Amino acid sequence: MSVKSCEKLEKSMVELTVEVSAADFEAAIEKAYKKQRGQIRVPGFRPGKAPRKMIEQMYGTGVFYEEAVNIALPDAYTEALKEKELDVVGYPKIELQDVGKDGFSFKAEGAVYPEVTLGQYKGIEAPKYEAVVTAEDVENRLKEMAERNSRMVDLDRAVEKLRKNERALTLELPGELVRVPLYEIRCLEVRQNYVTVHAKEDYTVKKPLGEFQRELDERFFRTGRSCIVNLACVRRVTRTEVFLDGGLTMPLSRGLYDAINRAIISRS
Repeated sequence: MSVKSCEKLEKSMVELTVEVSAADFEAAIEKAYKKQRGQIRVPGFRPGKAPRKMIEQMYGTGVFYEEAVNIALPDAYTEALKEKELDVVGYPKIELQDVGKDGFSFKAEGAVYPEVTLGQYKGIEAPKYEAVVTAEDVENRLKEMAERNSRMVDLDRAVEKLRKNERALTLELPGELVRVPLYEIRCLEVRQNYVTVHAKEDYTVKKPLGEFQRELDERFFRTGRSCIVNLACVRRVTRTEVFLDGGLTMPLSRGLYDAINRAIISRS
């Protein structure tokens, strides 16, 4: 990683131009290959067993570039900030430049804490006011607190009523039935012949995923044959994966990248 330029912009913004070397990019491509090889079909090989060169010959040398950039870019950006001793605020705007076997480069524009120069403040005097609290003030304040607490109790009851009316999945577990509200569910995932419901707790039941799908609502999106995700829990989407709250990562079938992004936008 090397920082080619660091330009300070207006309104406490800064723009970095960073290059990732061929060696670092190659290491990221190898990680991307190991991560994605199980999802790529090559005639004559079992899933996950095809050599990288064979996959690149079939699908092109850049088949792993997108995932490799996703792997290498965050570390390169963090190292660039340390090198330039920048204290950034929030997430940067990333603009990808050249990408190839010799590495890639990108521009990152982000906000930094403003530089503040203190003026002369010693010797400044300010008048001191003494507050006078009467018995009437105390009485009025107590009435305000009592009224506010009353409203809070009413609000708690309303929230509890909404939760009771919230749609839910009823899961039949050994010896008990469990009701899981839809808003608590992050995703449903097929594992062999069972479906695992990821919520505040994980529940595994033997039931077809299609039957679960019919019980869900528009908050949920099917990402492929083996998974349904709650759009409200999605944090990031690539062309092959969906990243959810709590560190969960689910596969995204080819051709659904645009569809899931449209679904997320329509709910925002």
